[in-house]
Amino acid sequence: MATRLTDLLSDIFVEEPIVYRSLRLIPLRFKRASVLEYLTFDDTSSEGLITVEETSTSGTVAELRVRNSAKNYVFIPEGTTLVGAKQNRVVNLSVMLAPDTVTVIPVSCVERGRWRFLTLQFAASGFADGPLRAKMCRGATQSLKRTGKVHVDQQEVWSHVDGMLQGAGACSPTAAYHALYEKWQPEFADYEPRLRLPENACGVAVEVDDLLVAVDLFDKPNTLHRLWPRLVRSYLVTALSPTVPNGKKSDVKGFLERVLSADDESYEPVGVGTTIRLSNDEAVGAALMCEGRLIHLSVFANGMPDPRCSEPPRPAPPASEPADQSKLSNPCKPWWQFWA
Repeated sequence: MATRLTDLLSDIFVEEPIVYRSLRLIPLRFKRASVLEYLTFDDTSSEGLITVEETSTSGTVAELRVRNSAKNYVFIPEGTTLVGAKQNRVVNLSVMLAPDTVTVIPVSCVERGRWRFLTLQFAASGFADGPLRAKMCRGATQSLKRTGKVHVDQQEVWSHVDGMLQGAGACSPTAAYHALYEKWQPEFADYEPRLRLPENACGVAVEVDDLLVAVDLFDKPNTLHRLWPRLVRSYLVTALSPTVPNGKKSDVKGFLERVLSADDESYEPVGVGTTIRLSNDEAVGAALMCEGRLIHLSVFANGMPDPRCSEPPRPAPPASEPADQSKLSNPCKPWWQFWA
């Protein structure tokens, strides 16, 4: 596997697209897959080898503690949504955890109306939609350049979640992002059987209404296929959202060539490896490198607007205390009962 991002271009093959309605997924394949051994969060959480929890009893909105009891590296991709504990969160950047370690990772809240324990630990639930991941990528890059640490504007995340929920007519008394996924279960059932990924694919370029909006590229097919059931739903949410993202009219190889040739900056990551931040006039992106190998590249076209709703977002409650449920709109069935 190449050690420089620009070297990846000659190693990538673009496969025939998978198309259904407005969504077009273009599989990407490497000539040679990585030989680096690691587990994904999905593998380890089901076996009890990894636990994600609040940093303390009082908790911290922007941070979670991850205990990796495995004897292997464990990969958690950016955009992973987590449900449970005091409020649901989303992971701000891709992380590789060393074996037998405890690591504090940066997250954002995607359930602003709850601040109380439902469970002691978190479970992986899905992935954030493309525009939200783009916001977090851009915010993390800006904060790393300013302070060397990851910080994402929490109010911006809440506003995005509000817009998505209201635009889709999704019901949640705690403004939980995951209610959106329950709302669109019929659409998922329609799309997913038609969006099966080739076995040798390591990544995918995402087009909505013929515009290229995002690229996810992993080091090996096994990683993408392990994440695919959750990842494909995030692409569907992007395509189904009330406001379609503004993408680029571009071929995939040309888009990646310009992005990977853009100015980049490297930072010590959370966990192990290196995080590389990419940006130019047409895109923002990030790459996680470990032992000289690419683990995850995510790129998002600039100009992706927020979903808009007919009324302004409600003011957020203080992050340190639970919201008054009687003052929240959409007082219907709580999101967590959907999975009971």
